[in-house]
Amino acid sequence: MAGRRLGLFLVWGTLVWTGCPAGPQGPDAGDGDGDGDGDGDGPDAGAFVDGGAGVDGGAGTDAGIDCAAWRAGLEAEMDTILGGLSTDVDFTYAIEAADGATYQHARGASSLDTVYESASSSKWPSAAIILWVVERGLDVGGVPFDLDSTPADFVPGWPIPDDDSLAGVQLRHLLNFTSGLHDNLPCVQTFAVGVSFDQCVTQIGEDHIGTGRTPGTQFHYSGNHLQVAGRMAMTAMGTDDWQDVFDAFRSATQLFPNSAYDLPLPAKPRLAGGMHWTGNDYLAFLRALRDGAILSPARQDAMLSDQLAGAVIDYSPAYEGLGEDWHYGYGGWIECPADPFDCDTGLPRTSCAGAYGAYPFYDRARDAIGLVARQGAIGTFQQGALVARSVQTQFEAWAACPP
Repeated sequence: MAGRRLGLFLVWGTLVWTGCPAGPQGPDAGDGDGDGDGDGDGPDAGAFVDGGAGVDGGAGTDAGIDCAAWRAGLEAEMDTILGGLSTDVDFTYAIEAADGATYQHARGASSLDTVYESASSSKWPSAAIILWVVERGLDVGGVPFDLDSTPADFVPGWPIPDDDSLAGVQLRHLLNFTSGLHDNLPCVQTFAVGVSFDQCVTQIGEDHIGTGRTPGTQFHYSGNHLQVAGRMAMTAMGTDDWQDVFDAFRSATQLFPNSAYDLPLPAKPRLAGGMHWTGNDYLAFLRALRDGAILSPARQDAMLSDQLAGAVIDYSPAYEGLGEDWHYGYGGWIECPADPFDCDTGLPRTSCAGAYGAYPFYDRARDAIGLVARQGAIGTFQQGALVARSVQTQFEAWAACPP
């Protein structure tokens, strides 16, 4: 690991602190699966303002601490640190505490209204939408759509035969990336002319016949899993168009009004990396997820908890980049700054970083949410992670008021 980490410090050279102290630094991690390639506030998006502290600093507490005053000092520290970063692109760092207090720091042309390409940060919304469909209690021909559902029952023309080792793939395996259907195909990344959404899903199945893999035994970060899971949700909703599913979700939740699944094309979006979103929209999604406005408490907890259940990690960009043994829930990372993973107690941070450096996160221990909104070059995940970790000490104190 020493050689790997030396190389990572060289990568960090593109993000340095100038003339001010920084909080704990985080190492480099790439997105790794090749998924990367509207404006206005989202519903209940919160009172964020451009530059500097949020409008609402939080009320005083029964402990006699004036959280607004306490936080003002920490916000000044964060302004200094974030303002002193030299980065490859402009960014907005925004956080919200459990009591509704908000803070943001916007650099240059970036704001929470800026429209960004998602890369892999779309994995969380896609997984949440699919789980939302599960909770509708739908069935097809009397077969219920749930976490035990298989592609054979919900993907038209699914090609994997019953005697293949991957015939037992279930929706839960697709959402926690242990399905075994992980060899990336060009149709998932670019959708070649003439290849439809359904044809690509069929190709995913065909390409994995005879691999000998067993579902649930290996975690491999890849875009294929959600493409197949999304097609299953489409069938459950009685449509062959993901946009119908997304529109139904938006209508029911009032989320993502200024965002879209449109990459590479709206007719065949890449669910694991094909959104455009605004920061306000994504923060509203994080808030709704935290507050239980999307899923039932049990389903929400499952989505945000370790779902690997002993699966061996075959490929993880978090391990490749950070040397940290992060695990996975449904569509999002369960962070752990250790190797091997030892964060199976308490409430570790969950996140869904993208290859362009966007970094949405939910600090469950403090019930606080946050986002680094940015769009750098492909493979610059480390930049978003470094921005967030540069003020981690201040964020933790700010979110935990009273101290």
